[in-house]
Amino acid sequence: MRVTVDAAEAQSDGLNYGCLGTEHLLLGLLAGGDSCATRRVLEAGGSLDGVRAAPVRVVGGGEEAVERQLLRYTQNASAVCRRVADEGERFGPSAIGSEHVLRAVVRRRSIAFHILADLGTDPDALANAVPRRNPLSSCTRSHQDPDLT
Repeated sequence: MRVTVDAAEAQSDGLNYGCLGTEHLLLGLLAGGDSCATRRVLEAGGSLDGVRAAPVRVVGGGEEAVERQLLRYTQNASAVCRRVADEGERFGPSAIGSEHVLRAVVRRRSIAFHILADLGTDPDALANAVPRRNPLSSCTRSHQDPDLT
């Protein structure tokens, strides 16, 4: 989860946003380019370029560079982080991967959900395909998901 949040903060900074939303969490998931979540989005018909362009199209870019300070999380982004943390407490942190962050992002029905839907993916199918306990059960076992390291 920390890898995703760090990447989401960088995406928010790059767009000159003063807060971090689910759209940034989605961008953070995809920023690494080789996670289970990225593969799921691509297999579902999403495109990385489309996901990266969508936040600017949907909510616009920041007006000017924001002085770096602690980012305020939107209500939806906070709820996503809490949900993933709760799963980590229930199943153990090693059982939580990028797919679980993707499921939590999609379940919020927020900006990230609409971005995925606008790109022609089925966000509910993405969320439903995530295993409940073992994030690597549907990924190549030799692949190391960045959020598990």
